[in-house]
Order: sequence, then structure tokens, then C-alpha cells
Amino acid sequence: MTPSVVPAAPGPVRAAGVPARALTLALALALAASAGCGGCHRDIRFAPGEADSTHVGADSLRVLLRNTQDLWESDGGEEAAKLSALVLRVDLQAHAGEPWGGRARRLLDSLDIGAELASDDRVLAANFFSRSRPDAGAWPWLFWHARGGIAARALAGRNLQLLHVASRVDGDDPSAWSQVAVLFGRRGAVGQEPVLTLWGRPGGDSWAPLQTLGPDSLGGAGTVSIEGNGDTSTVLVARTFRGMPRFEECATCPHVYELHRFRWGPAGFVRIEDVAVPSPYSAFVRFILALGNGDPDAAGRLVSDPAALEQAKLFDFGALPKGLWRAAPASDENAGSMVFFRGQQEAYQVTFEPRGSEWLILSIKPTTRSIE
Repeated sequence: MTPSVVPAAPGPVRAAGVPARALTLALALALAASAGCGGCHRDIRFAPGEADSTHVGADSLRVLLRNTQDLWESDGGEEAAKLSALVLRVDLQAHAGEPWGGRARRLLDSLDIGAELASDDRVLAANFFSRSRPDAGAWPWLFWHARGGIAARALAGRNLQLLHVASRVDGDDPSAWSQVAVLFGRRGAVGQEPVLTLWGRPGGDSWAPLQTLGPDSLGGAGTVSIEGNGDTSTVLVARTFRGMPRFEECATCPHVYELHRFRWGPAGFVRIEDVAVPSPYSAFVRFILALGNGDPDAAGRLVSDPAALEQAKLFDFGALPKGLWRAAPASDENAGSMVFFRGQQEAYQVTFEPRGSEWLILSIKPTTRSIE
């Protein structure tokens, strides 16, 4: 499946190595914006250093911090995220020797600015949001070392949850990167759906992701991890599921999982494997679907005792009008014995046994629904 591309992210607030006069101008504009505060007097719980590498005075920075806090309290949104990114960039540059993740968390917590943070050895991602209105939206930014200082750019991915960030090393310099993978999550009907965007080095004001892998590519809802250190062995592993026909499945219900693996190379993420994850629940779902599709041979390959197939035929398991299937509450998809409900009245106890790496159905018998 060809990955889709999302719209370009907004341009930078400023490029790396910005002269002191440019940053001073940005601070002056922020101070002018704060004039509308009408004498705001919030306490600043973060004490900036006396000066940083961009020669911004502590007093000016203190007013910028207050303006950022007030903007989050009043309107929040994209402009507040921009100012937060400015504050964080200045602070990181002033404390270049400290680990970014811990420094960013202390700063933002002290200012009561909401942010999800993720970092590795080369980049930091911050997803800013209002703590008083966490459902009002989120705005992601990326920070990295660049010639002359620290660079910061807004990312596409508004209103998503930041989960993970990883960078691909560029040549022999362990601090340089050629690509950055940013993993987000979004709410779906049956769980969190992962969305991954891949970014190359920005050039000019326009910056768009090189690749986007959404639920269609990653297999639906579930979890995704990036395994490796940004070299040729790095892979993306998605353990995800989709809703199954003939079955009702809630967010906490058992699911039929698949593993999708992608290798991270110079051209981006390339699919290398799609495999089903064996489980008793998966075996029963496949069994019901085979019967519903009129394929008793396929169904027969999922039982260890032919009597189980005859029982299923006797109870007309392939008939959809009798109602949708669902696992009994609190069922474990890996349990050797499970109860399944069909429609509003029927219930069946199904036992399984392992056969190699697979699970097969050993027996089926009617039972009561008292467990519901």
C-alpha cells in the first residue's frame, strides 16, 4: 500500500543559529502582545538564567514566560504553542549540557504548560496542550541541534497524542540525523490507532513529511514500537487489530491481532512482514468465518477433533441471522477455555489445545449465560 502524505506543517518560528537581534525582536513582539494583559500578575515559578547564548536578558525572558502562561489560560491554541516552543528553545540552548527530556519536563511543569514529550539522543518532540482544557487540541513541535544553536519546527499532526520519536543517524556524526520518525496515536472506535509520520531535514519555509503510515498501513488499532538505534537494523513493529465480521468487539474485548513489520531505510519504512498472531480467540473467529463462508474444509483444519466440527454444524454456527458473536465478559484471548455468546440467548463453552504454534478447537458444548 502506498503511504499517503499529509499537508505540510507550518513554517519555522525561527531557523537554527538565529542572530541575537532576531530573537530580541521576537521577544519584543511577545512583550507587545502581553500589553493586553492589563497588569497580569501571575507568579513565575521558573527562574531563568541571567543570560543565554542568544543574549536574551533574564527580565525579558521572564516577561515572555508570563505572556506564554497567560496566553494558555486565555485562548491557548497554536499561538500559545508557538510561544511555548520559543521559550523551550531558548531554555534548551541556555542549558545545552543537560539531557533534553528532563530539562524540558522541569521547565514546562514549572510554567504549568501541558506537553507530551519524547526524545532520543538527537531530537526532542514536544506536543503542547492546555492543561485546563486538555481536549481543546494539541500542537507538536520538533527540536534538534543545528549549526549555531538549536532549531525548532512545528510538525503536522495536530490534535493527536504523541507516543514516540526516533531519528536515523546521518553519517558518522552521532548527533546528526537524516530522518525523524514521529509516532502519534488517535482515538478510534475500538481503541487507539497509531499514525507515524517520517520527516527529512527541512529546507526553506516549506516542510512536509516524507511518508505517513496510518491505520490502513499499520493494521488498525493497537500498539507500535520502533526497535533499533536508527541504523540499518531498525524496524517498526505494529501489533494491531481490526473489527471482525460476525463479531461484536469492544476496546477491552479479545481481538484477532496481526504483526506488521517495516524496515527503516534511506527510502523510509518498507514493509517486510505481515503475520497473524495465534491465539484461541483468533482460532474461533477464523472457524466461524469459514463456516459462514460455506467452507467446511477450512473450518475442519481448525479443529483437533472432528466431533467439534459436527457440533458446530448441528448448532448452525454459520448462520448469521441467529445473531452476532462475542466473547463473554473478562475473557482472555489466550485462555484454553472460553465462553462465547451468540445473539441474546445462546452461549457455548469452547475448549482449545495447542498444536505447534497454532491453536485448535478441541470441543464445543452449550452452556448457560449466567456469567453475563
